[in-house]
Amino acid sequence: MNISKTSTASVFQPYLQKSGTGQTQVASERDTATISAAARDEDAYTKFGNSFKQVFGLNIKLKSSQRYLVSAKKDLESMKKQDTEFALYGPVSDETQALRDKKEDALSKQVDTYTKDIKDSQDALGEAAKTINSSAVDEIEQLADKTVAKMFGEKVKDDGTTIDSIIDKYYQQKQDSMASMLNSLPDAKSSIIPTTTHTIDYSV
Repeated sequence: MNISKTSTASVFQPYLQKSGTGQTQVASERDTATISAAARDEDAYTKFGNSFKQVFGLNIKLKSSQRYLVSAKKDLESMKKQDTEFALYGPVSDETQALRDKKEDALSKQVDTYTKDIKDSQDALGEAAKTINSSAVDEIEQLADKTVAKMFGEKVKDDGTTIDSIIDKYYQQKQDSMASMLNSLPDAKSSIIPTTTHTIDYSV
């Protein structure tokens, strides 16, 4: 049962009834057990979705770091090019050079940081992606591309896909697959080995 879109109140509502005084109470111990089962289903859904969210988060970090790295490298190359051009017109003041050296050092550290982030994210993503459906990995990557593009101010066509909708889709597929597998099992009664009764005639 997929109850990911159901509020806590609506999950419990079918198992509650109004008492004579108008107070809401649990209908029976059986219904209480049903509520517990629903809670376990919700817990299973949450655990199922955690891997998807981890892959999504790592994709966001990876793709963001890649963009930041490109930007930092361009800024660093631009500054070095300026240094070469400035040298053609003579030395700059010590104060100006100190400021430029400080900025170049900061950019170099950014390049190193983003390079490391990319490597770490790729390694972690490779492991996390093993835990979910390969088709889901592709869909999550496409969603991450659009999400990061929007973060950087780019216009992106929104098709309504969210990480939750992807989780819902594959959780339902898992539930359907399990149900199909259970339905394919032989019926308990039909699997019982028939017994044959032999009657011995002692009249002879």
